[in-house]
Order: sequence, then C-alpha cells, then structure tokens
Amino acid sequence: MPAGKIIHKFGGEPRVSAPSVGENGKVSLYLRYNSLAKGAEVYYSTKENGAYKPYCTTNRKSGASILISDLKSGKTYYFKVRTFYRPACLLSITPIRGVRVLKQTVYSDKSEPIKVTIRKKVSISLNKSSLTLYTGQKAKLTASKKGTTASIKWRSTKPKIVTVDKKGNLSAKNAGTAVITASVNGRQALCRVTVKKKNKERALRLLQKALLRSQEKVPRRHLCETICGIRSIQI
Repeated sequence: MPAGKIIHKFGGEPRVSAPSVGENGKVSLYLRYNSLAKGAEVYYSTKENGAYKPYCTTNRKSGASILISDLKSGKTYYFKVRTFYRPACLLSITPIRGVRVLKQTVYSDKSEPIKVTIRKKVSISLNKSSLTLYTGQKAKLTASKKGTTASIKWRSTKPKIVTVDKKGNLSAKNAGTAVITASVNGRQALCRVTVKKKNKERALRLLQKALLRSQEKVPRRHLCETICGIRSIQI
C-alpha cells in the first residue's frame, strides 16, 4: 500500500456497471458510490484475477458515467473502481517529534470486477443506394458485411410496392417508393427503390428502336412486317 494512504470502508463499497459488450473500442462505465466521496479511481485488467492497472481518476459525483476508449476489438477487459475522500486528520505521537497532525487520503475498498467484451467493428453496405424498377420487374441487391458472421436481415418498408426475400431478391408489385433495409448486429444499409408503372407504348418504342438499329441487313419489307407483328404481342 502506498505511503500516505489508508484503506477504510466509508459508507460501503463503490459499484461499477457497464454493458457486457462494447463497440468500436469504447464502453461507458456507470459509477455508484457514497455521496461524500471526493472522486473515484478506475482500474482495468485483461484477466479477472490479474494485476489491475490504473486507467483514470474522476472527480465526478456518484451516478456519473465515464467513457473508456482505445480498447482493442475482440478482447475482454475487467474493471474495478475505488473511491477516495477528503484527507483525514490523524495524530502521530513520537518520542522525538512529539504530537503531529497528519493528513492522509482515505480510500474505499475496490469494487467487484465487471466484465466487458469489446466486439469487433461491424459494417454493412449495399451495391446500390437507389434503384428504379417497373411493375413486374425483378432485381437483386448484394450486401457486404465485415466483422461478423451473423445472418443479414432484409426488410421492405412497403411490401405492397416492392418485396424482398432473405437473399436480397426484389420483386416490384405496384407503383410507388419503398426503402429496402439490410441489417446485421445493429448496423444497417439502405436502398431507395422507385417502382414505376409499366408503359406498354414506351416498351414498344424501345423495341422498335432496337430493331431499327440492328446491324443485321434485314430487307425493309421483312423489317416492317416484324415491327407490325410486335404490336400484336402482349407486353
């Protein structure tokens, strides 16, 4: 025990709580201790019964939270806290110096350890952020995830306009706008899908242009017969 410090159970032991899982190398600790305490010291270790090193000192009142950062992803940490109080006045009586008043800092016992695992950074993205479809048309969205092996969950905000299955396959139902969400471990990526009503005349014109631009040397008479025949096809 360092010189000039004494241990005393002043109003009970302090308590520390935190989420069991932290993200992005950070976690918030919530401290609870006697209102007479001047502050608290936070200690950490990578082993529950290992040596605890000081992390920081705070002068905040009980009930405050402390953000712990710079933690390594995928590792488990243990945290303890102890409080300190205003200097206590002690009498020191020695034959040489006589009676002296000493001021020493009073510390509480360390709290029970709390375990926190820092989760690997998770991210998810889609190959498209917006998409336009026509009624009856189908498409597929591809999601890329990092830092997790969990399954991706797909959801459409308006299934009556466009539906999505568990593999990201889209099916346009009715004209309108919907948002497709791909989520995993609390992270999500969005794609805005606009569905337009299929225009038969527009599809016919596009098909006619495609035939006219064809590099194949089709006799004009045959080409006209083909275009006229298209009109009888239901699109």
